[in-house]
Amino acid sequence: MKKICYLIFGLALVACQDDWNDHYGQTADTQYGNASLYEVIGAQSELSDFCQVLDSVRVFANNRITSIHYSEMLNEGQFFTVWAPKNGSFNKDSLLRLCQTSEGDSLVELHFLKNHIARYTHSVNGKEEDVRMLNAKQLTLGAGTFGNKRIATSNIATSNGVLHILDNPVSYYYNIYEALVSLPEYQHLGSFLRSYQIDEFNETQSLAMGIVDGKTVYVDSVFYAKNELLDKYGYINSEDSTYWMIVPSQTLWDSLYAEAETYYNYGSLNKADSIHNYWSHYALMQDLVFNPNPDVQKSILDSICSTTWNKRDAGKYHVILTGIAFV
Repeated sequence: MKKICYLIFGLALVACQDDWNDHYGQTADTQYGNASLYEVIGAQSELSDFCQVLDSVRVFANNRITSIHYSEMLNEGQFFTVWAPKNGSFNKDSLLRLCQTSEGDSLVELHFLKNHIARYTHSVNGKEEDVRMLNAKQLTLGAGTFGNKRIATSNIATSNGVLHILDNPVSYYYNIYEALVSLPEYQHLGSFLRSYQIDEFNETQSLAMGIVDGKTVYVDSVFYAKNELLDKYGYINSEDSTYWMIVPSQTLWDSLYAEAETYYNYGSLNKADSIHNYWSHYALMQDLVFNPNPDVQKSILDSICSTTWNKRDAGKYHVILTGIAFV
């Protein structure tokens, strides 16, 4: 069983914008006078590795890399909380090598920096708090831990947020959808799913700065990844849902696909190849995803219904005998 997490929004950054600062601004008591988060991080000798990563990684906006580095973002007036891991607790050199390409920069941003930075101020106060990170993952801030990692130093106040120092970096956990579309061992399924992904603009969550040439210009454009295929298989990218999925190995998938595709031939029909590809994949994937919710499953120790099951099937289709396989 795997807990599923939510993914993903785009961040558009415009420095020194009054509208932006009003949108995200807060007030804070500071221990370092007018020093920003970036300046305070740079002053900690045990955070020099983390500081180098901030200097090297550029912000992605609307799926495009910008010229703005995270060091610049944490040096402005927007409020953030940063959980910075100490030197030697992560492989700085491998992260810096990745930053040499746009694709690698995006991975370091999503899996590392956005996994350690959240909007607004979050202080250690003895109570547990679920924090939404910049990569949309939900991590728990406790009395002395964050994401199950020990906080070495907490509540360092700066002019634009709060800094906490961690003994070790927070682990990044893929949700099922992310694993399928990101990890090479699952690309035989992931490449098909990714081809139907679109990034949908969320107007209500985005910050408009005005109208130019009759069109609204946004300071902060928020996008969410949307995939219509998940309506058929199950919301395996949802932060609030739990799913099980069976993923065949590459070898098994290839043999099954070779047989399945013989049933879907569309001759000279327009876009016959695309239709053939869609239905061949869909036929094999329709019974791989399961919702273990007891309100959905009548007797999970006996049999389990895939997410494509419905009442009209009357138990004939999309039901798999389990025995004790899922105990």
